[in-house]
Amino acid sequence: FDVALVVFDGVVLDTLIMPNFITVNPLPNVVANAAPATTVCNGDMVTLTGGGASSYTWDNGAVNGTPFPAAATLTYTVTGTDVNGCENTDQITITVNNCSSPTASFIPDSLTICAGGNILFTDNSTGTGISAWSWTFPGGIPATANTQGPHNISFASPGTYNINLSITDANGVDDTTIVVNVITCTTVNAAFNMSSSIICAGDSIVFTDASSAGVTIWAWNFDSTGVGGVSPPSAINQGPHTVFYNNPGTYIIELIVYNGSSFDTTSSTITVNDCSPTANFSASQTTLCEADCITFTNLSTGSPTAWSWYFPGGTPSTASGVNPGTICYPTTGTYNVSLTVSNQYGTDSLYMANLITVNVCTAPTAGITMDDVDGDICINNCIDFTYNGGSGGTPTTINWTFPGGTPSSSTALNPGTVCWNDTTGTFNVTLSVSNANGSSNASTIVTVHELPVVNAGMDTSITIGTNAYLFSVVTDTAGNSLPTTGGVFNWNPTTDLSCAICQNSTVIQPLATNSYIITYTDIYGCQVKDTITVNVDIALNIGVPSAFSPNGDGSNDFLWVKGTIVIKSMNFTIYNRYGQQVFQTTDIEEGWNGTHNGKELNPGVFVYYLNVTFIDGSTKQLKGNVTLVR
Repeated sequence: FDVALVVFDGVVLDTLIMPNFITVNPLPNVVANAAPATTVCNGDMVTLTGGGASSYTWDNGAVNGTPFPAAATLTYTVTGTDVNGCENTDQITITVNNCSSPTASFIPDSLTICAGGNILFTDNSTGTGISAWSWTFPGGIPATANTQGPHNISFASPGTYNINLSITDANGVDDTTIVVNVITCTTVNAAFNMSSSIICAGDSIVFTDASSAGVTIWAWNFDSTGVGGVSPPSAINQGPHTVFYNNPGTYIIELIVYNGSSFDTTSSTITVNDCSPTANFSASQTTLCEADCITFTNLSTGSPTAWSWYFPGGTPSTASGVNPGTICYPTTGTYNVSLTVSNQYGTDSLYMANLITVNVCTAPTAGITMDDVDGDICINNCIDFTYNGGSGGTPTTINWTFPGGTPSSSTALNPGTVCWNDTTGTFNVTLSVSNANGSSNASTIVTVHELPVVNAGMDTSITIGTNAYLFSVVTDTAGNSLPTTGGVFNWNPTTDLSCAICQNSTVIQPLATNSYIITYTDIYGCQVKDTITVNVDIALNIGVPSAFSPNGDGSNDFLWVKGTIVIKSMNFTIYNRYGQQVFQTTDIEEGWNGTHNGKELNPGVFVYYLNVTFIDGSTKQLKGNVTLVR
């Protein structure tokens, strides 16, 4: 194309004509080629070449003219650049097939069986769409099969048989053979006798083999349950065997026998007791008044034959019978009790220090103790109540009342947990106690508070890169504002929050939608929650300016990728008109200053390629021209 310039200064007119000044070249006709073919087997070498241009680049890791092993069906794109810097593309698809031959394989559940037994044969072959199975079972019933199976085959006669499986798929045929043995078996029966099945620890038992004739191998286990203390724990000959058991417990004795063709197992259980006695007793009561009497009951185990009781401070102070009868304590104080028992296997004693307390009896004193000291709780909460009688006498009659609570009353000395689930208000809890010496009353106040309401407001939406503001309001159930002095606020999660323990907070430039839970606990321990969702609008907009001027004036001196706040990773590459790379970066914060290898480049048009992955996982590719102006 020609270019003409006409100038006129008001007096003189001049014209400059430049013939053929602008040349516009056609795009190259780029062609993608593959050798040896576009349909190959897995692992075959494929060579991709381009035609119609002077230089070529391929995607998917391919290099022009370099063979590579085909692993999967893919479409490859070639970009061709001619001598004028003009580019065009073409595509070619390489189809990869699995061409491997099948492999025949099968698994028998046994390689040796007795005549008359069965073997289960299970196909374990591999291949591409196996279409046929051919089984042969010499000596078996049935002798053949033409399905995959599994097949349960019976063998009636002893012998050695070659089992064969042949398979066929689209890529060929394969077969395999496994040898199985069918033998004549003679059955054996395991049995043994024991001199006793119940003994005391430290005694022994004699075990005598009673198995059928022809046994060649014996395997005894005298402690298959692993209790321990057995001597010997096992044996591998016929016996008889004398075995000592030193630990009490239940033992399983096992015998395995073998006659050369078959095994059999039998077992029996024995009990080894700790035959020495264990002293134990109970008292009808342990706290009493002067001159009161109580009864002691023998609870010893292990069949003791002798008992020795000791009651210091009691009347009588000793006894030798199974149960000593009634023992009286005339004087206040704290007293020990002991019992010693014995038999032919040993002796045992039980000493109970300070078991008996004899008091100067007085009227009880009512006192209430709560685990919530001030009695302020929220509805649906509970308080644990215990009796606090101080130095008063032991009450024989106890009456608690819990207005509005569950339970509403109790006659236990320590009633435990009482819950207020339905009603708020102030309630007077009372306790009345008495014994033969008098009575006493006590009361305390329980205040049940209504749960507050915390409201985090409606869900909100923001644009990525901006802040979201979280506000919480605390009211009663009627919507009236409540004071929050002394209360505790907690926002969760704390990610991006300016203050996680403030009533109001700011979400600083969140990158993704998230829900925040506000938990408010008032001065009474009442805890409530609310949730607000901050929806983040991720505008996936990116771009590259069409021109920049790296002249050092502080304006447009760098070429940057725009919209980097939504970019997770990127690859930014710039080429000159000859297809030479002059700049490349994966750093979102790095721009191009118009230099290459430390030298300023001349003004001109450059081509950029931008591949980005956004924070939501999506990807985008951009290609374009940028003009460098100086």
